[in-house]
Amino acid sequence: MFAVLAALAQVKGSEPPGDDFSCTHCPPVELDRLVALLGDDVLRNVVCRLSGAHYTPGRLSMALRLPEGQVLRRIDTLRGWGLVRLVRRDSVTTIVEPLPGDGARTLERWADKYCAHGESCGTAISDARKKARSAKAAGGVAAATSSEDDSGAERFFRFMIEREKLRLRKDSGAAWPWSDDPILNAYKFTNIKREFDRTTRWMRDNWTSPNEQRPFGEIIFNCGLFRYFGTTEFAEAIGWQRRWSPDRIVDAAQERQRRGERTFTGAYIIPTLGHRGAKSEVVCHSILTPLWEARDAIAAAARQTRSWRLVAREMRELPGFGGTGFMTKEVLQDAMHTPVLRDVVDRNDWCPAGPGARRALNRIHGRPLHMNVAEAKLIGEMRALFARARDYMPPFMPELELHDIQFQLCEFDKYERVRLGEERPKARYWPEGVHR
Repeated sequence: MFAVLAALAQVKGSEPPGDDFSCTHCPPVELDRLVALLGDDVLRNVVCRLSGAHYTPGRLSMALRLPEGQVLRRIDTLRGWGLVRLVRRDSVTTIVEPLPGDGARTLERWADKYCAHGESCGTAISDARKKARSAKAAGGVAAATSSEDDSGAERFFRFMIEREKLRLRKDSGAAWPWSDDPILNAYKFTNIKREFDRTTRWMRDNWTSPNEQRPFGEIIFNCGLFRYFGTTEFAEAIGWQRRWSPDRIVDAAQERQRRGERTFTGAYIIPTLGHRGAKSEVVCHSILTPLWEARDAIAAAARQTRSWRLVAREMRELPGFGGTGFMTKEVLQDAMHTPVLRDVVDRNDWCPAGPGARRALNRIHGRPLHMNVAEAKLIGEMRALFARARDYMPPFMPELELHDIQFQLCEFDKYERVRLGEERPKARYWPEGVHR
């Protein structure tokens, strides 16, 4: 009866009396094997399904061979994750019971994954079923089948999980370092979801949200303006543009640069179309001016189709928005959080792969790093990863969209470059208040 709460022990080989962790129809799986497989994620990913059972710290202390104070602290951790609730707590007694519902399904999912009996188990989800599900979600594109592909995909998912753990620890107020991974501690990696990033949060609150009633074409243009400079400081300095005067924006950018003030982002490469002039002049005259002129046509496509794939096709004809479609993707992802494309019908069916995502997919599938792969194949591979992620990700992960997979593939490529000794990012990460 101490099945999953036994995982509180977090100690290999400490086996409580009574039932061990097991799936619904299988013989017990020994606790030390479970801990070895799940590591520090045990508390987050397994919950007790005995919805009618009550536990006191004294009983758990005896079962887990842990001091009662440690049991109490870990009960509080489980409460924080919404896995158990207090029945009574006073100066003498604490009684808790596990929560039913989603927790039971979570337990069964992890029992399936780590059951020792594979496909012979009545509750195990076989590899064949997983592949069929992934292929169906990818519109007929089969999921990775080789062990090399699986290994690469699992490394990618583990990277995403560790990056999200880092964010949660940071947001909880814990002291740095926030990860057991020295690479994640040392370098900047974007959050699992773009919406968690500071710049995007500022943009939503101060740029697009206050201007949702403006014409659709104007909204699209200002999303492009924001992303082509990419800094909150410059956006705040120039403000939302209802009329377009490229010379005025060039002057503002160059004046800030002369004063040494932040103007362009360093998070991604700003295309300059091969021109040798000042970056601000190229961006404003050669890229943003054509976008301003095409804004109403792009807005009309958005209204008529409600498809970001079809809107992107229109937009990729413009200078600075073609190629891999990276900047088109960046701008339209912002537009999908506005009335322009909020009700888009193909949010999780299509997403162009940027340069970093392309390299990451080549790594995962064992291809040459810089191999040129057709966009349709890359999108199919991202959709297969998106489908697999539903089974792989633990409950504390946020709800993912297809773009999150693309977004993190780029970060995974950066991570792998460091791990494999190929290249190191230019900027190390130092949290505020930490001495270098």
